[in-house]
Amino acid sequence: MASFDIPTIDFSPLFSTDENNQEKKQAMEQIGEACVNYGFFQITSHGIPLELLSRTMDMYETFFACSDEEKLSLPHNYMKSKQNSAETWEHLVFNFSSSGFDFCPDNPPHFKQVLEEMASHFTKLGVLLEGIISECLGLPPDFLANYKSDRSPNSLMGLHYFPATEDENTGKPAHEDPGCFTIVYQDELGGLQVQKDDQWIPIAPCKDKLVVNIGDVIQLLGWLVATLFILAGVYVLLLRRFTMLVRKFSSSVPSSSRRVVPSSPKKAIPTSPKMIVQLLTEVWITVMNV
Repeated sequence: MASFDIPTIDFSPLFSTDENNQEKKQAMEQIGEACVNYGFFQITSHGIPLELLSRTMDMYETFFACSDEEKLSLPHNYMKSKQNSAETWEHLVFNFSSSGFDFCPDNPPHFKQVLEEMASHFTKLGVLLEGIISECLGLPPDFLANYKSDRSPNSLMGLHYFPATEDENTGKPAHEDPGCFTIVYQDELGGLQVQKDDQWIPIAPCKDKLVVNIGDVIQLLGWLVATLFILAGVYVLLLRRFTMLVRKFSSSVPSSSRRVVPSSPKKAIPTSPKMIVQLLTEVWITVMNV
């Protein structure tokens, strides 16, 4: 397997409100380059307490250890792969807004309070990333926020991939994320892989790092902006997958309004002509008024 590391970026300078801060400018340039060249990057000093990340993972694990009867009693938040499916997983998804979560199970206790605290941190981080990526694209800082404000709610998703058998190691197939970006926190087992230059590269889990991967919307925006000669680089979307390790528990927590869907291993942007026209129109109007 190829030797490859996705860029790791110190996020702390980006909290500065000083636009002349050289470290902030350098960090933004690093994010722009990572989006263009990799489609993935890791961030440290992101402002989310490690104790909260650990507590959230523990609560998800406790929930996933409950009986199927208890988990399936949830109205719509819980999903599980079909019994005969090659993929073996279960998801617990929460959509949230300023009014809080739509629904939360009673077990484990205090789950809702922990998730609300986590959602607050991830929302702030997501808003900051939206502004940074918008600027890296040569667009106003509020472009992405305005684009997605009325299109989809934010969500927090716990993903549990079941242990593989000795002779089966399929994991989750190659897929792309359809939204703007996903923020992922892996447990100590890991399993996340990204594709670069036709090689699948594992991303080692690290308790103080978050993984950010660029979704279809950003890739499409990069292409549209480049087409309009505002930005020379095109943001790339790397396929990713999860490998399954034998007899181990593995989970991760994507966030900031993104869901994970399976896709063909072949490179393709699953966006509709209508979406392309909408984005092209919004970019064109924005550019003409800059």
